[in-house]
Amino acid sequence: MTPEDIFSGSSGSTPLTEEEKEGLIPRVLTKKSELNEAEQENILKATIWLDQSNMSVEQLLTSKVMKSIHGRMFGHVWLWAKQIRKTDKNIGIAWWEIPIQLDSLLADTLAQIRDTTTSRRSNDEIAARFHHRLVQIHPFVNGNGRHARLVTNKLLSILGEEEFTWGSLTNDEIGTIRSNYIHALKNGDNHDFTELFQFVRS
Repeated sequence: MTPEDIFSGSSGSTPLTEEEKEGLIPRVLTKKSELNEAEQENILKATIWLDQSNMSVEQLLTSKVMKSIHGRMFGHVWLWAKQIRKTDKNIGIAWWEIPIQLDSLLADTLAQIRDTTTSRRSNDEIAARFHHRLVQIHPFVNGNGRHARLVTNKLLSILGEEEFTWGSLTNDEIGTIRSNYIHALKNGDNHDFTELFQFVRS
C-alpha cells in the first residue's frame, strides 16, 4: 500500500466552488470514482517525473517549482492546476497572503537545511515541519495534501533520507490512518509536532 493509496480520493478534499468545478478538463467524467482514477493516473506520471528529476534543494524550494509540480500532478484533470487559489477555503490562510507566506516557508526551510550549528534540526524534523506548514498555507484550490506529501518525500530524497511512510506501515484501516494524519496536523497547528513526527515514519 502506497501513501497515495491511503490518501487517494476526495473524501477529505477541500470543497470546490461551482466556478472551480467548471475547471474540470475531462468533461466525460460523471462519477467521483472516475475523477479519483483520472487524478491518480495524473499523479503517478508526476511522481515518476519527480523521482527521475535531478534537482537540488535550492531548485526544489522555489514557488515556481512548487506550482510546476502541482501542475504536473493535476494538469490533465483541472484547468486551475498549478495556479495559486484566489478564494478562501474552510482551511488554509487567506488567499491574498499565500505568495508571501509560501516564499517565507521555502526560504526558512532552506535556511534550516543550510544550518551548520549544533542546534540544527534533523532532516526528518525539517521535512515534517515543512510539510505541516505547506498544508497549513493550502496554496492551491485542491490537492494540497497530496502535493505536500509528494514534495516532502522529494525533499527527503534530495537530503539522502528515506521517504516518509505516512502511516502505511501500520495495520490500521484507511479511515483511521487519514484521521490520525489530520489529528497530527491539527496538533501541529498548536505547535505540538510529537504525533506528526511519529506518524510520518509509521
